[in-house]
Amino acid sequence: MLPNRRRRILLSGQLIPGLLLLAVLGQGTWQRESRGDEPSEQKREFTILVDDKPCGRYALTIRREADESEVIRREADVRVRILGLTVYRYSSRNSETWKRGRLHSLENTADYNGERFTVSAETESGQLRVRINGREQKANPDVWTTSYWKLPEPQRRLQPLGLLECDKGQDLKAKLQLVGDETITIAEREEKCTRYQITGGVAGDLWYDAQDRLVRQEMIESGHSTKFHLVSISE
Repeated sequence: MLPNRRRRILLSGQLIPGLLLLAVLGQGTWQRESRGDEPSEQKREFTILVDDKPCGRYALTIRREADESEVIRREADVRVRILGLTVYRYSSRNSETWKRGRLHSLENTADYNGERFTVSAETESGQLRVRINGREQKANPDVWTTSYWKLPEPQRRLQPLGLLECDKGQDLKAKLQLVGDETITIAEREEKCTRYQITGGVAGDLWYDAQDRLVRQEMIESGHSTKFHLVSISE
């Protein structure tokens, strides 16, 4: 049996390195968790085709904040020319804030060939207050938006959806139907994505990647085939 004093010294010699190792490992874990909570941003660039002719661009920026809310910014510009003359112009600028999978606020300005719209929306006291060119109306706060930037939560995808039309503030109804998995080309790479059909107040097809983020959109707008195809992703 070792004397108490000597035993304490030996135990200290074993214990201190162990505590130091735990401290280092714990710090590493904390640092990894901390980095996971840091804001991140991704930019997605789309080309816009009208009747299968390139006519514009669409930029989507997705920023994930430290509190896990998500802020998106969208910019779309379309110019249709015939014999070198511009016959139609469209532009839209949009920002949305989402918290816990629900729309918190929206700001949108749009120009349809000279006809302008300003739309804003904000969640307040359990309701969504929507203003369209200064005129206010209330809407169900549990809505999806026509930015379509991210799929709704799984339990909501195959249920009837309230849909807020971003550019004009229209309150629409829609339904998603799963079509299935498809492999499509994104930025010259083959990617497995999931295709949905949307019907109701709008009609078309939407494709999403493994992050549930939009990669392709194809619809009929004003009698013309309109497609948004993802061409690049940057962090």
